[in-house]
Amino acid sequence: FVVLDEFPLTPNGKTDRRALPAPERAGAPASRYVAPRDAVEMAVAGVWEEVLGASPVGVRDNFFEMGGHSLLAVRLMARLESVLGARLPLTTLFAAPTVEELAAVLRSGEAGVDASPLVPVRASGSKPPLFFVHPVGGDVLCYAPLGRHLGAEQPLYALRARGPDGGSTVEAMAADYLDSLRAVLPAGPYRLGGWSMGGVVAFEMARRLEAAGETVESLVLVDSLAPALAGLEVPRDEATLVRTFAADLGVPLDAVLPALPAGPAADTREYVRLVLDAARKAGAVPPDLGFEQVWQMYETFRANLRAMYGYRPGPYGGK
Repeated sequence: FVVLDEFPLTPNGKTDRRALPAPERAGAPASRYVAPRDAVEMAVAGVWEEVLGASPVGVRDNFFEMGGHSLLAVRLMARLESVLGARLPLTTLFAAPTVEELAAVLRSGEAGVDASPLVPVRASGSKPPLFFVHPVGGDVLCYAPLGRHLGAEQPLYALRARGPDGGSTVEAMAADYLDSLRAVLPAGPYRLGGWSMGGVVAFEMARRLEAAGETVESLVLVDSLAPALAGLEVPRDEATLVRTFAADLGVPLDAVLPALPAGPAADTREYVRLVLDAARKAGAVPPDLGFEQVWQMYETFRANLRAMYGYRPGPYGGK
């Protein structure tokens, strides 16, 4: 926390967020600071300082506790690949959220893309595990704060999207994710949930488990909507899909709407590039986030959104 006598204002009298002073240190207290001890830890710490805007970063500082989120994680992994030549999946940060743990992964030479959609946010704990499905963007780093709030005794697993080709329907995703889930918990009772689209997929997973004679102890839908039940039509033209993607990124629509025509897209990549420019200006994404990274995010978002709009939910006997 930074205490100010007054907020800096723009000429229009609004809070000037860009003029707010950066905290001197966003990580652990100085008494916990441990300096990098070898070249790998020094390189990783340097990337963290660059991405998180904090200095100095110690080897025991935690990415999430320092304000890390999914977009910063994309930038972090891109910079690590550029500096150290190793490509890591974003979800490596769940198992290795500190500089020293991430450096150990890099030293081991076991870095690589995990093919399974199942990600352990916290694998240990005495309580029955909870499985949460990704929102429409496909990423699951959004569940890191949930994992911390649920406590050390609650195992939490997240199910991430396989990408734009990972599943054309909610039913296909549900079947795929249940295969991965059963590798951890072969028999119920099961506890499922999801935020936004994740709740819709979790609902279909619960239906399938119920049909197979399994017990679903809990089904938690967080801010979820089945578009078919609400009478919403599938967004079909690319311009509308790109606008929806922009809103999901947190880009003010008045910043991007004038640049996107309402008709069919002539060049979807150019539309996404316009969204990225608007997102940078609005401060919704890191300024050096690459276009190809955002394009891959859009392709996954588009595939998941179309799958959700095409889903026709059937009956479910549980709560």
